[in-house]
Order: sequence, then C-alpha cells, then structure tokens
Amino acid sequence: MLFRSPVPISLELFVNTDTAVTASGIPGLKSVFAGSVSSISSQLTPAVSALLPGSYLTRFETSNVSPAAIKSDITVLPAAVDRGWVYIILGVIVLAIALILTRKRMQPIYEGLADAITPE
Repeated sequence: MLFRSPVPISLELFVNTDTAVTASGIPGLKSVFAGSVSSISSQLTPAVSALLPGSYLTRFETSNVSPAAIKSDITVLPAAVDRGWVYIILGVIVLAIALILTRKRMQPIYEGLADAITPE
C-alpha cells in the first residue's frame, strides 16, 4: 500500500549535471535557477562544493501540490535548448550556402530578365 500525505506538499530539487536539464512528473515543477556551479562557487562551503562534481546546477521548485496529483516519478532529461542552438547554427550555415549557390546559378537568368524588362 502506498502512503499518500493528506496535506499538500512542497519540493525543492537540486540537479547537478554537466549540462542544462528539464524535469517533469510533478505539477508546477519549474526551474528557479540554472547555471554553472562556478558562478556560485564563492557562495558555497567546501563541504557543499564537494557534493557538486558536475559543472551545471539546476534548482527546481513546486509548492502546495496535492499528493493525488502526482502520477509518476520525476523525470530529468537534457534540455532541448542545448541541442537546439546546434541545429539553428547548422540551419543558418546551410541556408547561407544555398543562397550563395542559388544566386550564382540564377545570376544569368536574373540578368536576362533584368535586360528584358528594362525600358530602352
């Protein structure tokens, strides 16, 4: 038998990894801090620093969650934004190359059209 608290719960979850992460599984769980451990290292005691081997820290919070609303375990996954920037940069590079190649191929057609529609 699973015990469920009769009162709403609050949660603080700290995740130490080498990259940004997202978490799901509890309603209202949101990131309230996401950044490098080095950016806060001056505020940490040596004992706490020793517990953070990863270079990235994310803090999630939620409050007043009904225990009945929790239907699954907490899932922590790498944030899509890490991969997203790579795809955006690659997309821009491919688009730039395509535009350059298209312009070179289309130049004779463009010049022919320009000559055809330019009044004499």
